[in-house]
Amino acid sequence: RDGCAQSASGGRPRPRKRSRRCRLSVLEGGANLGSCLIWAGAALRAAGGFLSSVALEPMLEAAELFERSTMDNGLTGMVQVERRALSSPGVTSANLQYIPGRHGQASLE
Repeated sequence: RDGCAQSASGGRPRPRKRSRRCRLSVLEGGANLGSCLIWAGAALRAAGGFLSSVALEPMLEAAELFERSTMDNGLTGMVQVERRALSSPGVTSANLQYIPGRHGQASLE
């Protein structure tokens, strides 16, 4: 068992006291507006679990919208948003090229 209780009818998980077995840790690079981690945090919370995550999003506007969404959804304790990009080991800096408002369309030089 994964520590997340299922209802007797096999439908939605019912809340249960938090279990160490029902905990998910995630590092997401290029998190954009956070749809994956917002969903995961809400689903785990509903099942009595916990999400511990760091989301890396280099685009300022997208990172700000993601942070606002974590606050609006009560997930600030589960999702930490950092304005950073992933790169190869040893790379200390990079230039991000993007057009403001076009989330998910960027390139690193």
